[in-house]
Amino acid sequence: MADFICTILLGWLGTYRFSKGQTFLGFVYMFSFGLFGIGWLVDICLSYKEIDFDSIRRNNYKSDISIKEDDSQSKKFECGWVLEQKVSLDLNSYEKIKDKYISIDLKVSGYNPNIDRIIEIAVAVFKNGKMVKKCSTLVNPGSRISKEATMIHNITNKMIKKAPNESTVFMQLMEFINDAVYGDTYICIHDSKKDMQFLSNTLERLGYKCKLVYIDTAEFSKKIIGNLENYSLYAVAEYLKIECEQTYRSEYDSEVVGKILWGLLNLEK
Repeated sequence: MADFICTILLGWLGTYRFSKGQTFLGFVYMFSFGLFGIGWLVDICLSYKEIDFDSIRRNNYKSDISIKEDDSQSKKFECGWVLEQKVSLDLNSYEKIKDKYISIDLKVSGYNPNIDRIIEIAVAVFKNGKMVKKCSTLVNPGSRISKEATMIHNITNKMIKKAPNESTVFMQLMEFINDAVYGDTYICIHDSKKDMQFLSNTLERLGYKCKLVYIDTAEFSKKIIGNLENYSLYAVAEYLKIECEQTYRSEYDSEVVGKILWGLLNLEK
């Protein structure tokens, strides 16, 4: 600090002497100012070189939680991707569907697919129009259900508290739907836009890579029936004379979706 003050003072005195016409003294002061300034800069450079910046970086990035190298590697999840393909039915797809298809219904904690989560999902497998097996479960996504959502499906935070988490549910689900993961078996969902967003977001977040080929039974209903006031799941089921309870729960609704698709296929023939 003393060197810095002396350097500034010499520079000021040199300038002052020049302003008074004392050229020789001004030159002496300015020459001394230059020497002190160079020495001061050299000291700064040498001090800078001695600083252990690697040590500073290590200290700044220290965490209160120590993670072993192997553990940190195991925490890294590979991002998944989902290719969605919505199909319109033709003769070829009809032949494929009548042998086997899968219906899916899910309930969610809110209305935003990027923030909210699936809290119930059910999958039913149909062969030749008959349900041959079904899988359904509540899901604990680690977040709360909005009051508005609970008013629709009557699923409460208390109900999902002891339910399996997303990872466990979807690992079992992927095994259950089997070849539908690769687009070899068609999926049907009623009013699919948001449900597919929720489903795809969840699969991608959990690291799955798959192709989902699906039919929207609500859109298919509009094409085949065309004269209903609304095309909700229960309204279409009633038109097709499919017996069902209006539970708004996936366990029952997934079966209704599958029956609706079969009923629509028979109307189209």
